[in-house]
Amino acid sequence: MNSILNELAEDLGVDLWALDALHWAALEPTDQAAGPSLGQPDGDEQTFYLEKYLQEFLFTNWEKLALGKEWTIYSGDGDKEAGFELPTDIGRIDLLAKHVNEPRWLVIELKRNQTSDDTVGQVLRYMGWVQQKLAASNERVEGLIIARSPDLKLHYALSKVADVKVRTYRVEFTLHEPTMPEADT
Repeated sequence: MNSILNELAEDLGVDLWALDALHWAALEPTDQAAGPSLGQPDGDEQTFYLEKYLQEFLFTNWEKLALGKEWTIYSGDGDKEAGFELPTDIGRIDLLAKHVNEPRWLVIELKRNQTSDDTVGQVLRYMGWVQQKLAASNERVEGLIIARSPDLKLHYALSKVADVKVRTYRVEFTLHEPTMPEADT
C-alpha cells in the first residue's frame, strides 16, 4: 500500500500530506452550518479537511509562500520549529512569525471547526501573550486568521480590530500528462 501511495504522490507531484488531505476531503462532507459565506470557493476545489494539514503545509512550504518573503517562522533559542504550535500557558499558537526587516510579530491562527467569535478571541489572546512575553516594547504584534471561507460574523468582528487580518486559502489539484524522457541511444 505504501509503495502505491508513494507512486501516486510522485505521479501527481504532491507530498503525502497533500495526498492524505485530499483523501480525507473526499471522504468527509464540509461543514455548511457555519453561516453565510463571503466568497465560498467552487465545489470542485479540494480543501484541507483538517486544520493540521493546512498548518503542516504552511510550515513545510513557508519559504515558497508570499508570507515567507516578509516573515520568518519564529525560532526561539535556536529551535527552528519553535514557532510551530508554540506552547504557551494559555494554549498553543498555530504559527508565530517575525518580520524579516521590521520590529513586528505575526500570530497566525487557523480557523477550523470553531466559531468566528472563538477564533477572534483566540488570536487576540495569543497576540496579548506575545506582546507581554516575547515582544520588545518597540515591537508591534499583529494577527492573521486563515480560513477556508470567512463568515459574516468574522467580517464584522474584524472590522473593529485594526491589527488582525483574514486570508482565505484554496487548494487546487490538477493531473497532467507525463512527458516521457527520451531513451538513450
